[in-house]
Amino acid sequence: VASEVYQGMISDALQATTYEASLGALSAGIGAGWQGLTLSVNGFDDRLAELADKVAAQLRTAPVRPVDFNRRKESLLQPLANLRRRQPIGLARYYRSLALETGKFSLDELEAAAAALTISDVSTFQKNLLREADLEALVCGNMREAEARSLLASLQKAVPAAPLPPERRPVRRVRRLRRDADGVAVRQFVGANAAEKNGACELFFQVGRDEGDDWALLALAAQLVEQPFYGELRTKQQLGYIVASAVAEEEGVRGLVFAVQSAVLPPPELQKRIEAFVGSFRQTLSRLSDAEL
Repeated sequence: VASEVYQGMISDALQATTYEASLGALSAGIGAGWQGLTLSVNGFDDRLAELADKVAAQLRTAPVRPVDFNRRKESLLQPLANLRRRQPIGLARYYRSLALETGKFSLDELEAAAAALTISDVSTFQKNLLREADLEALVCGNMREAEARSLLASLQKAVPAAPLPPERRPVRRVRRLRRDADGVAVRQFVGANAAEKNGACELFFQVGRDEGDDWALLALAAQLVEQPFYGELRTKQQLGYIVASAVAEEEGVRGLVFAVQSAVLPPPELQKRIEAFVGSFRQTLSRLSDAEL
């Protein structure tokens, strides 16, 4: 949460620099994610290194002002509150990622941390920023290798850091959930929006990492099933406007997802309808000719 607020404050502090750069067809930005901070610069190569230096130099020196802190904190809290009022299908996707991926925080945790965050916390975050770092850079475009290496050396000088030991580098993993006697792991949640008339069910088949031609076969299976699934549950059964199937991926682990949002049937009944379709579609696949494939 501190990194998200600070990233916004840095963006505010860089406005004068980035505006001037934009007049010369250059742009720069800073992002914050679970892996760390991302610095990007784009535009004509003759001034790119200079812009990168200017932006990097402010990572640890930008002023931490109360007015900027309050605005950025509020701009983080408001979207978090709005996330609870997403459509049921969006909430199902959120709860799936929360259940499967390690190193993710719930809305309750994020809101509590954001509400408790102080400007002192952000100042401390800035002082400790990147004392250790694992730096990865991609230079693409009209630039020779020597120039790219010079740019990288300049950035390392602007933001000096000790090497980050491999065991402390952030890693996000994907879980296999414990299943019940029927071989299913069920998560059920009540939405926060009492006025929402729809419910949603998402059925997720976790396939795993790439082995051989698995990715190509999964993509083909998803293509084969997409139209029949929509036709059966949306057109024929008329369960709701949102009926979709697709390949999903989390940290390199792929799966096949079936989702329905409906005001006609409750989610447990939607699950039965999806499972019935999936069972019947196995027969469709078995009858598929080589020519059709």
